Amino acid sequence: MDQPDPLDTAGVIDALRRHGSTLWPAQAIPVEFTDWRRRTRAAARAANLRISVRRVSGMVFVEHLDHIVTDDQINAFRNIIAAHANGATLTWDQAFRQAARQRLKPVPRDDAPPAQ
Repeated sequence: MDQPDPLDTAGVIDALRRHGSTLWPAQAIPVEFTDWRRRTRAAARAANLRISVRRVSGMVFVEHLDHIVTDDQINAFRNIIAAHANGATLTWDQAFRQAARQRLKPVPRDDAPPAQ
């Protein structure tokens, strides 16, 4: 998922409706954070969305509170924060695919010899 420009309020609201959250490095917010947060929250209220805006480990996370979040999405967010804390960069798409792969469990074939 490509993140919208944080100054594109309509794009942020659209991403929240479709995906439930947005995430940027804190330095991606080129204006005063409190002013940006106030404008974003006002736009969300006007669109009848309940949101949470947080700064977490150098990242800015905006969450649509009524959006149903899957376990893969939660794990992807966790993986992005962990990568950022370790100085690495992980895109949402990479993190989401990684979370889906972590969920998969191998199933033995019917013709496989029994484990010894």
